[in-house]
Parts: sequence; structure tokens; C-alpha cells
Amino acid sequence: MRELLGGMLLSLALSCQSGNARAPERDDVVVHADIAYARAHEKQKLDVYAPREVKGAPIVLFVHGGFWVSGDRRAPEHGPGLYGTLGESLARRGIFAVIPSYRINTRIENMLDDVTRAIVWTRKNAARFGGDPMRLYLMGHSAGGHLVALLTLDPSWLARHSLTPEMLRGTIALSAIWDLVAMRDAQPDRFNDSVTYRVFGKDDEVLRRFSPLSHIKERRPPFLLILAERDFAFLLPQAQSALEAMQAADTEATLQLIRGYDHLDVVQRFGEKNDPVLKHVANFVLEE
Repeated sequence: MRELLGGMLLSLALSCQSGNARAPERDDVVVHADIAYARAHEKQKLDVYAPREVKGAPIVLFVHGGFWVSGDRRAPEHGPGLYGTLGESLARRGIFAVIPSYRINTRIENMLDDVTRAIVWTRKNAARFGGDPMRLYLMGHSAGGHLVALLTLDPSWLARHSLTPEMLRGTIALSAIWDLVAMRDAQPDRFNDSVTYRVFGKDDEVLRRFSPLSHIKERRPPFLLILAERDFAFLLPQAQSALEAMQAADTEATLQLIRGYDHLDVVQRFGEKNDPVLKHVANFVLEE
């Protein structure tokens, strides 16, 4: 499994490098690309995928993965883009999608701040593109799932920008990392040197502070947890622990296991015919 993790990490890093191609505009989807949500770094930009005929659509702000050291909202070798396809698939279901890039390979605090700034931009600006800021959901995959879960569960990060978890309608965590200590203990030194210690350091207290599982103590907006049947083995018990902790804290939470999928399939197959991940996400967002 450790060899598989290293190979998939490299694959994800290669498949998510930043590109300049704009996602094509389809008849039923309007794309607004390269919008700056902050101006301190070139990564602080986002793309919007809006359903053409739907006004006041619920919003999903999607945060990409890459184990905090790679990735971007663009993936040019996938044609229209890995996450462009995800954004278009949501928009075609009547969901307004916002997909930001954020600073990677940096302090975790900077990543959390960037995602929060993208949320601020979305709340202030989505209405003029057709989104409803009062129906805002966060969604993230892998490291992105970790970021959106932590922002929802630890209110201190949102509070820095005058936001609260109650401003969110819900959070969707796709193959998310919930416990950094358990992740570290499950991985070889090579992974920890290049990922865990590089982003979070070696102090157990710091790892616990940045673990979403540590902050499940009171009721929060609803969660949808999605995990692949062939996901990384260390994620399976983490997701179950998070589900049980949220239910104990009176937070509405559901865990869906996607049969036949692996860690990358969750996003690479998003929107394919009969894709169960899109189905679960659309149901969670649209059937309020």
C-alpha cells in the first residue's frame, strides 16, 4: 500500500500541474476563469462554472487535493481539465461551482487562509454570476477534504475573516484525511519527510491541532463523507471515526463507500455516466 501511495502521489502531482488553458464554455454552462480572490500570490485565483439557465443556484466551492504539496485547479492533460470537468458536471446539475487554486508546498496556515479568502470572495460575488451565497457548501478531495473539514469544524480559521461555520449549508469530504498523527504513523519515512513534516512539522500537538478529528466536539453543519472502496487503507478507519464522532456531537453525517473506485477515481471519474459520487453530491446539495 505504501508503494501505491507513493506512486499515486506522484501521479496526482503530475496530473494537476497548473495550466493556462481555459475550460470550454458549453451551451448549458457559463465559465468565468482566472478570477483573483486575493492578490498576494499568483495561486490566489479561481474559476466559476455557472448553470446558464439557473439563477440563485446552490454553490459548491471545491478544493483540490495533492497532499498539500502539489495540485492546482487546472489539469490540462485531461482535455478540458480534471477539475473543469468536475465544475461542468456540477453546473449541468444546476449547482454553481467555484474551484480555487491555493498556495501549496507552504505552511498549512497559508493554505487555510487562501481557502477562507476564496469563501469570502464567493459570499460577496457569487450572486452576480447566478449563485446563492446563502446556500454555500464546501467540498474537497484528499488534502482538500482535510482543509474543508478543518475549516468547518474549527471555527477559529473562518473567524479570522468574520465568518462562522453556520454560514455553510454543509461540507462534502471526498477521501479526506482526518487524523494527521494516524496518517504519519501509517506512512514510511520517505512520505513523512516529503509531506507530513514538510507541511506540518514533527510535533504531535501540532499534528493533532490540524487534524479535523480533534475538533469534532459540538454540532456543525451537515457532512457527507465519501470514500472509495479501494482507497488508501489508512483513510478507512479515519472516516469511520469521524462519522461516529460527528454523530455523537449531534452533527448530521453520512458516509458513502463507492464500490470499485480508488482514491483518484473519486475525482477522475466524477460526472461520468452513472457516476455515484456526483449522484451523492447532487442529492446532498439539492435535496435540502
